[in-house]
Amino acid sequence: MSFDWKKYVAFGDEITKMSVQPGMAEAYLRAAISRIYYGAYWECRGYQRAIHSYTPPYHSAHTSLIKQYVESSSKEERKIGKDLQTLQGLRMQQIEKESLECKEELAIWNRKRVIEQLGGPEYMEELDRQRRAKGVKIRLIAVKDEENVFKGGEADETREIRYAPKGMEIPMAVSIFDTGKVGYITSQAEKFGILIESKELETTMRTLFESFWKQCKA
Repeated sequence: MSFDWKKYVAFGDEITKMSVQPGMAEAYLRAAISRIYYGAYWECRGYQRAIHSYTPPYHSAHTSLIKQYVESSSKEERKIGKDLQTLQGLRMQQIEKESLECKEELAIWNRKRVIEQLGGPEYMEELDRQRRAKGVKIRLIAVKDEENVFKGGEADETREIRYAPKGMEIPMAVSIFDTGKVGYITSQAEKFGILIESKELETTMRTLFESFWKQCKA
């Protein structure tokens, strides 16, 4: 029996009502946004399949579905596409907000083309300001021709930057949080993000990061 994704959206709406609890607003809103987006995504995908015989590509399924709606001849479908874009953007922002929960350090593989889907340079500048105010340090592996992707992106007392070897391809951003979570955000081409809570995954990714860090130059 197929799952009714509208119920997942409704569940997300119920979670937002819990955000009034003191000290829990951020946690509940982040959980709600994730569920509302995925519920809406699968409901919209099912509709396109049933009405337009739409089959998403293996890669960039989320981007493709949103494009299907945004470029529709139907005014109602175009509005749905814009709403999906907004939800998707909010979902990705929640991933990087995890950096404000870090206690000591955040380790990132970054790429300029990911910045726009996280809210643009201004949003990242504000997030970075809050991170520095908390004293959380960041180690960033960047691509040399895409350094300083937003104002304040230079190395400072809380930020250490190293550059990947020439020719090294890093098409997505990977954020390793010291909260036992790892965030993945793909490029504009696929436009997809996910936050996974797993101490073992964090340890594994941090080990890989440390190995790669030694190969990079300041």
